[in-house]
Amino acid sequence: MELFKNTNFDFLGKKWPFIIASLVLPELGFGGILEQGGIKLGIEFKGGARMRVKFAGKPNLETTRAAMDARNKS
Repeated sequence: MELFKNTNFDFLGKKWPFIIASLVLPELGFGGILEQGGIKLGIEFKGGARMRVKFAGKPNLETTRAAMDARNKS
C-alpha cells in the first residue's frame, strides 16, 4: 500500500525563501507592536484590582474619597 507517490521533494532548493521569511515576518510583527505604541498591559500585569460599584443615589464625592484614602492607608 503506497500512500504518497513521488515523495522526492527539493527541501534545500527552497531554503532561502523560507529563511528570509523567517527573518522578515518577526520583524514585521515587532514593527506593528511598536507602531501601536507597545503592548497594552491589562490590569493583571499592572497590579491592583478593578471594582465596579453601584450606588442607590448620588454619593457624596468627598466622603467617598475620604473613605477610600483611609482604607488605602491601613
